[in-house]
Amino acid sequence: MKLAIINPNSTESMTQKCKEVALKFKNNDTEIWASNPENSPKSIEGHYDEVKSLAGLMEEIKKAKDWGADAYVIACFDDLGLEAARELVEGPVIGICEAAMHMTTILASSFSVVTTLNRSVPIIEELSHKYGMSKFCRKVRAANIPVLSLEDGTCNAKQKIEKEI
Repeated sequence: MKLAIINPNSTESMTQKCKEVALKFKNNDTEIWASNPENSPKSIEGHYDEVKSLAGLMEEIKKAKDWGADAYVIACFDDLGLEAARELVEGPVIGICEAAMHMTTILASSFSVVTTLNRSVPIIEELSHKYGMSKFCRKVRAANIPVLSLEDGTCNAKQKIEKEI
């Protein structure tokens, strides 16, 4: 099994963290390939960043296909480019928002989402509706922190997320 993880932003350290987590939980016979485009926004914080990152994401999907990927994960909670990626390849393409919402309904009767910025709230609400999760998704809330602060230790990201939870 060959699993490709594509982070559509250009922050390599985030891509490496995704890979590290996948390596901890993979089967022994699963190979992990993680990548990100070089010429996309450093973080994806709304529709504008999404549009700017789509071409690079599709190029990374093509590279993963050439590598021989059996399945693909788009590692951005906005699930950007999901349908386009599914048109390019034959294996499953999984968005982490869709996967999280479906898995959560197995564990609980309802859920809420805490995201980074306010501009992400309507995007995630729309995804909840699109995935048929509106009846389970009670609230989408923002901790009002930039995406990159999740990594760089600025603005007390962990404490702000915990407070919002």
